[in-house]
Parts: sequence; structure tokens; C-alpha cells
Amino acid sequence: MTAVRPEDLPTTDTDVLVVGAGPTGLMAGLVLARTGLSAVVADQKSGPTRESRALAVQPRTMEIYDQLGLAERVISGAYRAVRMQIGHRAPASSGVGIDRVQQGATRFPGIQIFEQSRNEELLAAALTESGREILWSHRLIDLSDATSEPGDRVVALLEGPDGLIRVRARWCIGADGASSAVRRILNVPFEGVTDEATFWVADVRGLQGLPDHTMTMRFGKSTFGLTFPIGPGGHARLVSLALDDHVDQDAALASARDDLGLA
Repeated sequence: MTAVRPEDLPTTDTDVLVVGAGPTGLMAGLVLARTGLSAVVADQKSGPTRESRALAVQPRTMEIYDQLGLAERVISGAYRAVRMQIGHRAPASSGVGIDRVQQGATRFPGIQIFEQSRNEELLAAALTESGREILWSHRLIDLSDATSEPGDRVVALLEGPDGLIRVRARWCIGADGASSAVRRILNVPFEGVTDEATFWVADVRGLQGLPDHTMTMRFGKSTFGLTFPIGPGGHARLVSLALDDHVDQDAALASARDDLGLA
């Protein structure tokens, strides 16, 4: 078998290679496109994530969306959170009015609940509308920094459905998450600490005892939890401290009901 030389592979030259097509990578690619720079955005997954994952869009993010002409698309599909309530025995209308506190400081007071899956779909569509292709199902397998050599380029090797391709770029943005291939290949440390506590997360419907448009913080005898409204009628994200490292659905929901007063 004849070995394939990297220089014989299909090659794309671009200003920036963005590895990772989550919200950060897609946003980077879109901003680059709007400023006239060429960019290749690549991700090993087959398309935008289907899970809700992160869901709170802060006012500053909305201001950036507004600059990109996307704010109204977010608002039309989001569910606003305007209040923070602490304790489950408080009246439904009580709590801190987040939107009132932010009035005058931003055009987008409150928090827009707009799930990560929908953020990714929005940004991917906008990037495609800008005439830029996203290389889905392309995995980074090698990356070399040749910026100190003639040509001043970062050279990446990507594996996709049709085989290997090479990308040469002036810059590489590693937006590929906690298990970043960019960081691993370049031996860049991931500094910080890990919280040893175990939490569980659930998106639920028909949850009783939650006021609409309200984030809550609840303290029980053994645990504490947070809720984020996703939609009306008790559609919410529930995040709670687990009693031990092993969590199953029945035990988690029983804890939310018995200790946090949610049903």
C-alpha cells in the first residue's frame, strides 16, 4: 500500500480554522464571516446538538445577537425568565424582578430561555445564509503550528466521510469543549478544579408548584435545587444536588417531590 503524503491530500486555505461547532464555534464562524474573513468550521458530530443542554441567554449575548441581526429570531422562540424566587413557600408573585433591576442598562432585560440546540440551529442557519459551509462529521486528527515557518500557517488534518482533508489557516480556534482535541494535540493544559459534588439535571413537563417566567432556588432538609422555566404549564429544567454518586430517575424525582416540594 502506497502511503499518502499530507501535501497530496485535498487542501483548503483559509484565514481561520474553527474546531467545534457548538454555540461558541458557530458564533466565531459567523462573526468572522460578517467581517469578511474566510473561516472553516468543523465538528465531528453530524449536525447541531439535539439536547437542550445550556439554556439561559443573558442580556449581553442578546446584544451580540442584535448586532448580528438575530435578536428577534431568539425572542420569537424564547421563553423569558424575569424573576428569581428563593424558597418554595413564598407567594407565586414574590421574588427579585430581574428585568426590573436591568431596566435602563440593556435593551434586553431578563433572561431568554433558548436551549443550546436551538442556539446551534439558529447560528448554523445564519452561517449557511452567509455562504459558509460547516464541515459536519469531520474529526480533527492532527494539528501542527507552522506559524514560525515560511507560509505562516497552522496545518490541520481532518477525517470526514470522504476521507482525509488538509486545512491550512492563519489561526486556529479550539472551540471543541472540555475534551478538546486541539488542546490535547498541542498539549495545552486545562487549568481549574472539579467540584466533587454530584448533581442531576432533568427537563420535565407538568411540574406543579412553579410560577411562570420564574427561576427558583429551593432548599430542602437534605438537598437544594434550581429550576429554570422552559415554557408554560410546568415545563422546566430542574438541577439538584444528589444524595450520592449513583442517581436514577425515580430516586431523583422522589427527592424533588419530598425534599424540595416539587410534584
